[in-house]
Amino acid sequence: MENEGFWSTQRFKHINMYRDHVIIMDKLINRVVTVYFKPPNKTYCDACSTGDCEHVVYALTMSKVSKILKGKGFKIDNEQIENNLEEFMLKLSSRRIHT
Repeated sequence: MENEGFWSTQRFKHINMYRDHVIIMDKLINRVVTVYFKPPNKTYCDACSTGDCEHVVYALTMSKVSKILKGKGFKIDNEQIENNLEEFMLKLSSRRIHT
């Protein structure tokens, strides 16, 4: 399995990737999450019932996943991912301060 950098010892763990979805373990909610992809740029997370959450960001930031998706015509908006990642990091840091 590829090195996941920041995420490797954190909340998420990449379990597997299939033709149109990725399976992730979210240790915080103790649940297996499925993120679905539909070209050109539709995403959906079954845990959050949205296409714009930290599970989607995590899935799209994995180089292995993004390369495969781009090869299938999926358009990844790197700016949107970076903004969502920054927002997620702010939420994470505020949780640490308040807990």
